[in-house]
Amino acid sequence: MGGLSAICQTSTQQDSSSSSSTVPTPADHPENLHEATAAPAGFVHNMVFDQKTIWTSPFKLRVQDANWLVPLVGLTAGTINADAERFSHRNL
Repeated sequence: MGGLSAICQTSTQQDSSSSSSTVPTPADHPENLHEATAAPAGFVHNMVFDQKTIWTSPFKLRVQDANWLVPLVGLTAGTINADAERFSHRNL
């Protein structure tokens, strides 16, 4: 997982140095702020909100995200393919 964060940080640094626009942060969107709580009602509310954010995130992709997304998809596809080939040659 450390490699993925390094890729994301490198991509973010390149994007900041190559463009004059600012990258939005969670603080820019007050609707994304919600208090962490151990209370059951608050926990369920936060879980539902987090799931909504996770499932809708693909619709918020930008062209700049291709800098890290395309290599990540390629590596993932190659790993799945190599695993499938390796498993098919296994002696049972």
